Amino acid sequence: MAVITFGTQYINKPTPSKGGDKPMANDLNDFSNCKYCVVNDGETLFDIAQRYKVAIQQLRYFNHISKATWHISKDQKIYIPNVPVYVPRGK
Repeated sequence: MAVITFGTQYINKPTPSKGGDKPMANDLNDFSNCKYCVVNDGETLFDIAQRYKVAIQQLRYFNHISKATWHISKDQKIYIPNVPVYVPRGK
């Protein structure tokens, strides 16, 4: 991972892999090849993440769900990413 500096702040930027790794999702608005789940009454994002074996942070970020509330609603579509999603620090 390369480090970019801005004054005294350090930001980690992903570097291309040497091969063998799965590519990360680049376009967070491309849901064309994704599975999706319709939220049932009382279901949480954590429940969905466990069911589909996806990191909850990746699921939240991929679906543009607020980090402040983590709110999902009954009958909402939650898209399941096909490949790992890079979640920037603090997002």
